Amino acid sequence: MTSKFLHLQTDQNDEIKEQALDGLDKYSTWARDDLLKPLVDAISELEGGVDGGRAPWCERAQPELVGFANQSDRDRLSIISLYKNESHPFEDTRVHYDTTDTGAVFNISGHN
Repeated sequence: MTSKFLHLQTDQNDEIKEQALDGLDKYSTWARDDLLKPLVDAISELEGGVDGGRAPWCERAQPELVGFANQSDRDRLSIISLYKNESHPFEDTRVHYDTTDTGAVFNISGHN
């Protein structure tokens, strides 16, 4: 793949440049559809991606950002997340928490 890229960047005849371009197109498709597909699928799964769905990355990050002193404190935090595809009014998705007998439940949201 590197040689094909270099052929396009250097002084080559049209036949070599055409072969290089065809090869890059073929390998780019393979990289996207085969090599990187598991990674892209995992990112899609973790990001939510569905308007009104969960925001798993935010659920994972929030306890780390808080910086709990111990696991006991961490265990008392419950998180409800909401994923939004587009910008949304802050107060409609983020500002809410409830205390329980054993801790607290916080609403959080995610947006790309």
